[in-house]
Amino acid sequence: MGSDNENFQFMGTIIKAGGTFSIADLAGTWNFHEFFDIPSPSVNDPFTARGTMTINSSGTVTGGSFVESDGLSGTITGGSLSIDSNGVITGSITNSEGLTITISNGKLDSGKTIGVIVGSDNENFQFMGTVIKAQSN
Repeated sequence: MGSDNENFQFMGTIIKAGGTFSIADLAGTWNFHEFFDIPSPSVNDPFTARGTMTINSSGTVTGGSFVESDGLSGTITGGSLSIDSNGVITGSITNSEGLTITISNGKLDSGKTIGVIVGSDNENFQFMGTVIKAQSN
């Protein structure tokens, strides 16, 4: 977090670049943490969400769960993600609230275990989040 010379506040994340990526790199269980808000001065309704999601080796989101900062919880019911050879992630995820979360841009790190995603949902909330690959036992 910080502010620029005009006192606008910002939040950002740096991801180490490098590597070659394939859709199989998304396979596994991922922990996520997201910050949502509507970009409007008349609506101030930010919230956070955290949870897990499972992705198969074809990029299909097969399940998961989440809890929001207001206590609402639910399940991740599906979705589809893609990744290009540079590690850029796009796609969508659906949940039991009837929301479709669209990842417009994301980036996986060179170790293929941490990513940053941004996008919006079908209620016009915009988000920024991190994903961390769960350790295999």
